[in-house]
Amino acid sequence: MSIDSRLAAKLARVKGLPSPPRVAMRIIEAARDPDISLAKVAEVVTADPVISAKIMRMANSAAYTTRGNCTTLRRALLTLGLDATLIVALSFSLVISLKRDKSAGLDHDYFWRRSLMAATAAAALANALKRTDGEALFLAALLQDIGMLALDKCEPSVYSGAGDLQRDHLALSEFEVGQLGCDHADVGGWLLDRWKLPQELVEAVISSHDRRVFADDEFARCVALSGPLADVWLASDWNHSFRQLVSMAVDRLGLDDTQLCIVLDSLRSRIPETESMFEKDLLHPETGFAALEEARELVMERSVFPANNERAVGEQTHAPVTLLRLQHRTELNEILLKEFQTARAAGVPVGVVMAGIDSLDHVIEKHGTDTADRLLREAARVMLAQRGSRVVGQYSRNEIIVLLENCNHEATRLAGRRILREFRSVLERFSGENNVQVSLALGVAAMDEDHSFDNLASLLSATQSALANARFGSLATAGELSEPAEN
Repeated sequence: MSIDSRLAAKLARVKGLPSPPRVAMRIIEAARDPDISLAKVAEVVTADPVISAKIMRMANSAAYTTRGNCTTLRRALLTLGLDATLIVALSFSLVISLKRDKSAGLDHDYFWRRSLMAATAAAALANALKRTDGEALFLAALLQDIGMLALDKCEPSVYSGAGDLQRDHLALSEFEVGQLGCDHADVGGWLLDRWKLPQELVEAVISSHDRRVFADDEFARCVALSGPLADVWLASDWNHSFRQLVSMAVDRLGLDDTQLCIVLDSLRSRIPETESMFEKDLLHPETGFAALEEARELVMERSVFPANNERAVGEQTHAPVTLLRLQHRTELNEILLKEFQTARAAGVPVGVVMAGIDSLDHVIEKHGTDTADRLLREAARVMLAQRGSRVVGQYSRNEIIVLLENCNHEATRLAGRRILREFRSVLERFSGENNVQVSLALGVAAMDEDHSFDNLASLLSATQSALANARFGSLATAGELSEPAEN
């Protein structure tokens, strides 16, 4: 859909948005120069001290970790790279200048919260998909709704009459089409094309509301998903919105549960940085980040209880579950530490069972990663089913750990025996389906009245030592030889 000549002429006459701010224009011109130099970029950036400071801070952020801090602008430019520097500078320039505009009917506060949240989500998607153009996606997602600012200037009655629709993006788009014959994505594309921004960015903005967005254009699909991602955390019923988002993420980007968790983890780490950089609160510090945590749990539950199970996504488990991939080892340790300290403070016993799966690399080589992942999920499901399970997680590539609350040494050993016995039936089913030949070994340790551990590291070390002593098809408890499982 395109905008008609009447609206285009009206937009062209409006002061403010039809031309980008002066600093932004210099950045755009520099970005078009194929022979741009580091010195020229530095000259453009230093024209605005505020943007220079933002660039320095960005280069020193967690997203651009270096061995030493960037103490000079030159070092910051080398860290970010020329293209990324120009994109980041343009993002800051536009936000700083456009946030000063007064609104006729647009809810400016909500507009900027959503825009910055979507931009942060787009960068998180780039991280999960291992794309190298995270800055460009940030900018494209940030600008996908810039047409709303233009419409607010030339057709102020549109948003003053939209009311609560401003918080329902697709409904707002339909309202705009009814009023103007086009929506703000069309206006945004027209505007960015007028600014001579890259065509990939223009097309991504135009198609940002299209559920059928080009199958072969992952960049555009990331932008299209970034808005709904932002809407989840800004919605009153985030849980319902999140379930819809999961379906969209799978259908439109082919994200699996692990990648969704990477997106959520990346969002959680990037949001405070975005808030600080752009001086705008995006999420409530308690409820917003609690929702991110709960969303992560929902994804993990999907992983342990696949969609073809009768268990519904979002249904509460008897304990908080975190099935974490290897890249989340740090967070798993943090969760285990919290559970250990809680149990120690309350004076209750706590047990740990660590399972090692042999020949997992052979399974991957012969049957593929999907079969190996199913095997890991099944092992996690068996461990989760044990009484008192609090946390289940992937400790290493072929090791899964479960922490059991209110389980002394003997109770933990009994749980281990049940895990071995129940896992046998899992393997029988797998062998029938895929001819998979693997086995399980368990290491068991517990903190109780007779077995003291001063810290989590000592308890985990004892569990690992026990696992090292266990033969496959058997379990070993801390300080004891391995023993077979009960038949």
